Amino acid sequence: MDGLIIEYLGFWEGNLSASRVANTLGITRSHAQRRVIDAYTSKHPRRMTKVGVKWAFPDDTEPDSLVYAPTTPDEIFGLVLGEKIIANSSGEAARFGVPIEDLPTSVGHATRTRVFREIYRACANKRAVLISYVARSGVNSYVFSPHTLVRAGPRLHFRGHVEGVNEGRSGFVDIVPSRTVSVDTSKSDRIGVEGDLEWERRVDLEFALNSSLPQPILDQVMIEHGGAPGGDPNTIQLKVSRVRSALALYVTREVRHRWFGDQLLQVWLPCSQGEKMDAGFGPKTSGTTFSGIS
Repeated sequence: MDGLIIEYLGFWEGNLSASRVANTLGITRSHAQRRVIDAYTSKHPRRMTKVGVKWAFPDDTEPDSLVYAPTTPDEIFGLVLGEKIIANSSGEAARFGVPIEDLPTSVGHATRTRVFREIYRACANKRAVLISYVARSGVNSYVFSPHTLVRAGPRLHFRGHVEGVNEGRSGFVDIVPSRTVSVDTSKSDRIGVEGDLEWERRVDLEFALNSSLPQPILDQVMIEHGGAPGGDPNTIQLKVSRVRSALALYVTREVRHRWFGDQLLQVWLPCSQGEKMDAGFGPKTSGTTFSGIS
């Protein structure tokens, strides 16, 4: 935590001093200087310079060189959002970060709190549960071993292993809590993440800019991605690296389309399809074929 605070305040806020560290961590100024700042500069010499009473990273410091703090705008937003949530729940002011607002993304995907809580508990405590789930083929029962909670656009789902109670099918799939009718917590036999090959495997996704976009919008996107208005759209590509294979389709869905005013346009065309969806559960799992669950 100390290293994260040092790098966050110094690199992202540009406001690192013993007083600021002391206020953030709830410690004395002398403790902040000796045990936090001095400890960091001793372990990572020549990374920061002191200007008056403040410390600073050089302007040409690359985010990827940070050891503890988030390195991307999305990660910074997540860090500050987490601090805001914790502060709001305790009735206190956030210790760091700018004012932020996070738009509700699960509108239309109402999830019963009890159902979500029971699956979440199973995931946290590494247990399996018996669920009644609304699939394409109807309501079926499965023994579900969740290993990860995923937000895919506006939807939350749990990734994990299922085994059909009334059918012989099994494999790693995505289970949507809002489609789960009931959860029986009496089950304890669990299959872990170790066999989820599509979760462990990483793929690179590449997208080409859609050259048929209206010219004003094409120019706007070109500028956003390092091009010039009126330039050749074929020179612009978008790469999303090291995506979990099980999530590749969701990433592709999020990337391809974008709103411009009241128009929803396809901005990016996949150069590689990544992982295709199986007809049933979700992202296809090696050696397993499903139908009726999604």
